[in-house]
Amino acid sequence: MIEKGADASLFCSAKKKKTYTWLTLKFGMLFVGIAVGTAIGILITNSVSSMNFQLESLFILSMIFLFGGLSLIGNFIVERKLSKKDDEAE
Repeated sequence: MIEKGADASLFCSAKKKKTYTWLTLKFGMLFVGIAVGTAIGILITNSVSSMNFQLESLFILSMIFLFGGLSLIGNFIVERKLSKKDDEAE
């Protein structure tokens, strides 16, 4: 390559993607969703005093899964917006 006068930039990719910590964002949003789900589940079960223990546990667990799933859906939307922003910047 040097003898022919070619440029070494052929080996460098033109696109340099910004590095986001996707895994940290995903787990962070998931744990926040779990915490919010736990808090809301406990608040609702405390406001309804006629529930038995098994029903309270089931309700709190379902709120944990609901808000954990919602946070993962929110994470997908945030990641998609960030990747579109990266594509437009290039």
